[in-house]
Amino acid sequence: MKTTGNLGLKKPDGTDIVDITDLNGNMDILDTAVKAVQDHAADAVKHITAAERTAWNAKASTAAATASAAGLMAAADKAKLDGVAAGANNYVHPNHTGDVTSTGDGVTAIAPGVIVNTDVNAAAAIDATKIGTGVVSNAEFGYLDGVTSGIQGQLNGKSLTVDYVRQPAYSVTAGTGGAYTVTLTPAPASLPEGFGITIVPNLVNTAGATLNVNGLGAIPLKDQKGIAYAAGKLLAGKPYMFRKVGTDFLADSAGGSGNAVAGDIRAGKTAATDAGDVTGTLTVQTGGTVTPGPSAQVKAAGIYDTAITVVGVSVPAASVLAGTTIAGTAGTMPNRSAENSNIPPTATAYWRPGEAGNTSAVVHLRPSAGYYNGSTWVSTDTPGLIASNVRSDINILGMQGSMPVITVGADPALSVGKWGDGALAVYPREGYRKGGAGAGEIKVSVDQLKSVNGYLQPWYIAQGAEIFGVYGTVQPKKYATGSTWVSASSLAVGGLGFRPQSFCLFIPGFSAYFIFYLNSSRSYPFTGNSTANGGGYAADYYVNDDGFSATSSFSQFGSGTYTWEAWG
Repeated sequence: MKTTGNLGLKKPDGTDIVDITDLNGNMDILDTAVKAVQDHAADAVKHITAAERTAWNAKASTAAATASAAGLMAAADKAKLDGVAAGANNYVHPNHTGDVTSTGDGVTAIAPGVIVNTDVNAAAAIDATKIGTGVVSNAEFGYLDGVTSGIQGQLNGKSLTVDYVRQPAYSVTAGTGGAYTVTLTPAPASLPEGFGITIVPNLVNTAGATLNVNGLGAIPLKDQKGIAYAAGKLLAGKPYMFRKVGTDFLADSAGGSGNAVAGDIRAGKTAATDAGDVTGTLTVQTGGTVTPGPSAQVKAAGIYDTAITVVGVSVPAASVLAGTTIAGTAGTMPNRSAENSNIPPTATAYWRPGEAGNTSAVVHLRPSAGYYNGSTWVSTDTPGLIASNVRSDINILGMQGSMPVITVGADPALSVGKWGDGALAVYPREGYRKGGAGAGEIKVSVDQLKSVNGYLQPWYIAQGAEIFGVYGTVQPKKYATGSTWVSASSLAVGGLGFRPQSFCLFIPGFSAYFIFYLNSSRSYPFTGNSTANGGGYAADYYVNDDGFSATSSFSQFGSGTYTWEAWG
C-alpha cells in the first residue's frame, strides 16, 4: 500500500481490501494538520511566507555595497554619479543596410545565405530562441549528430513495433452484447499470453459475452476470478481492461462489482459496486424476543447483529380452519360453509316455555363441528311447520301463520253427518278455536240436523215437545192389543176408548198380516181397504171412535182367534 509524500496518508491500491482502520487513521492525520493551520491563522502575531523571507534575506545589508556584495551606496559612488552628465545614455547607433541591416538600437536582420560558414566555439552557448521557432535547445542540437538525410523520410522508413503486452490496446467495441468485436491498428498477428486491451462496450453485455480481436477468434470475457459475466455487468460507454490468461480474457482488476445501494449496506461501511463506491445507510439494530400478540409487532428495518427470537405459539389444529397454517400448525377444522350452504344438525331439541327457565318456547339445532362463515344455515326438515298449521296471529321464525283464528260464537258448521253408531258428526270450517263459551262455538242448523235424521219433523214429535227448534204436533199415542174370534168373513173390535189411527191384524197360521193406516186428514168414521202383506188378500175396514171392524174373504183361512194391535 502506498502513502502520500507529505502527511504519509495511506493510499489503497485497486486490489487492496479497504480497511476502515486505515481510513480512520488518515482522517486523524488530516484533522491534526488542518487544526495546526487553523491555529496558525488565528495567531495575532504577523507571519511571513517562505518566499517573503527569502526575498528579505536577499536584501542588501546596511554596509556599503562592493563589487561582490550588495549594500548601501557609498558617498564616493554617489559623488561619481553626480558627475555623469545629463543624457549621457542617449547614444544613437548609426543605421546600416546590405547583408546586415542595423538601426540605431542594433542589428535587426541578416540576409539569407550571407553566412556560409562559421566557426562557433564548442563552449559557446547557442541561444535557441534565435533559431527557427525558438524551441530547439543546445542539447537538442547534439541529437543531430550523425543525421545523413531527411529525418521524416528516415522515420517513415521505419517499421512500427507492436507489443500489446507492454502497451495494452484501447478500442470501442462493435458487434452485439454477446459477441463484441474490435479492430486494432496495427493489427496483432496473434493474441499472446498477457495480451492487454481496454474496451468500451458499445452495448450492455448479455450472459457469456466474448471478444474477437481482429478476427483472431472469439475469446470469453470473465471477471478476475475467472467467472463468466452475467448479463448487464458490462455497461455501455464504460471502460474495462482485460488480459489474456490461458483461453480467456480476464478482468485486469476486480473493480466494482454488484448492484447494491446504500440501503443494502451496513451504515458507516462502504462497498465498490457497478455504480461506484457506496456508503451504507442500513441501520444496525438490536434483536431480542418477540412474543406474538393480537396486534402486529414491527421490527425496524436494518441489520441485526443479535438474534431475534420469536416465542413459539401452541396452536390446536382442531381450532384452525383446514387449509390454513398458523405458526407451523396445519388446521383440521372442517370448513362447513364450503361443504354446503344448508348444514343438517346433529341433534334437535324443543324446550317448552318454562322448561329450563325460558319464558318462551326454544328450538335447539346442534350444528356439526367446524367453521361457519356466517352465511351458512343449519337447517332441518320440519314438514308440519307450514303457515296453514299456525294461527294467523302467530309468527314463528319469520313465518306468519295463515290458519284462521275464530273468536266469535255461532260459527256455522259447514256440514253434518252421522257416525256408524248413529252419533252426530259435525264438520266445522277450518280454523283455530280456543274453546269455551263465546270462543268459537259451532252452530248446526235445524236443516242440517234434518239432513241426517228425517224424523226430526213435527209429525214425529209429540205435541208440546221441542227438539232443536222443531215443535211436535203428534198427539199422545194410545195403544191396545188383543185377540178376537173371527168368523168366516168378518171381525169386529170395540170398547177401545179411543179412535184408532192404525191397527194391524195378524192372520193365524200365516205370515201374512193386514196393516191399516189413517192419516190426520181423514174424517171419521172412515171406510177403506187394504191388502194383506205377503199375498194378494184384500180386506175392507171401518174405523169409528171406539174401535174398528174388517170384512174379507177370511173363510179361506177358516174361523179362529186373530191377534190385533191398535194405535190411537
